[in-house]
Amino acid sequence: MALNKIVITYLLEDKLYSKLINLKKGTKANYNNSGFIYTKENKDYLCSSSTSGYINILDLYNKNLYKFIDTKKCWLMSIIEWNNKYIMVTDINGPIKIIDIENNKIV
Repeated sequence: MALNKIVITYLLEDKLYSKLINLKKGTKANYNNSGFIYTKENKDYLCSSSTSGYINILDLYNKNLYKFIDTKKCWLMSIIEWNNKYIMVTDINGPIKIIDIENNKIV
């Protein structure tokens, strides 16, 4: 876990690839707990969960925030890809959430 940042390391050369800080402007301090990489239209993205309730989707090539999904004050922990359209994420305060990442909403 990292407070307010995601650090990506290029393991083969043991050097920093990217450091993304304060992904969503105006949010309180939060931890980024879990993530996975997925490919869409030949681009790689990192999808991560945070304790502030945001799912951050990062463009790994451009090294920036591609988009975010607000789960309305959920405390998100583990996140996994279900298929190309849906992800599942655990909420410490409730049931597992299924998220449509194309339409940016909880199903």
